[in-house]
Amino acid sequence: MKEMPFFSDRGDTIKEYQKFFFMRAYISQKSEEFFRGQSREKLREVAEEIGYKKIQKFKKHLEEWNRLERKVPLKYLEIIGVQRPTLDFTLELDRAEFERARRGPFLPQKAILRLHPAFYTSYEFAEGTELEEAIEELKKVCREKHIRGFIEFWPVKTIGVRPDGSTYEAFNKPEVRFSQNYLIPEGSSRRAGRVGVK
Repeated sequence: MKEMPFFSDRGDTIKEYQKFFFMRAYISQKSEEFFRGQSREKLREVAEEIGYKKIQKFKKHLEEWNRLERKVPLKYLEIIGVQRPTLDFTLELDRAEFERARRGPFLPQKAILRLHPAFYTSYEFAEGTELEEAIEELKKVCREKHIRGFIEFWPVKTIGVRPDGSTYEAFNKPEVRFSQNYLIPEGSSRRAGRVGVK
């Protein structure tokens, strides 16, 4: 069978996409370089400099900072040698990856139905259901049951359907903001409906 290069090389961009891939890789690399061969005492010194008394808590947070799973102290980034221009460049790379991923293809398999606050169930689509068809099917269910529904394409976007059948798209863009003391990753929650609406 002859391969079509455009489709053969593309792969599933949704499954391949990782939010903050380049930024996380850069911060993790700088952290690894800084702490490689360092004594436990040096780790304790860094923890205290950032404001931690308990070393175990510091180590747990350090791992979460490297994965951008919580706000990152700018003091930590400074200590490990993260350069702001390089950090900004990695964010641009992550945004470019996001733009590629948001073009799809989006192949729906299931939806999430919000039956009550904090109570969700799944709704399966027939195999091969096209996206527009899935949205129409979900609209019908949401109108009939007067509930909200979501089709998640994590970590790129969520398509939401309101009880009246109206829809919206919520994108989980790789964005950060800086406060006086922290780098704060935006929109990183996994829960349906918690990503930023556009």
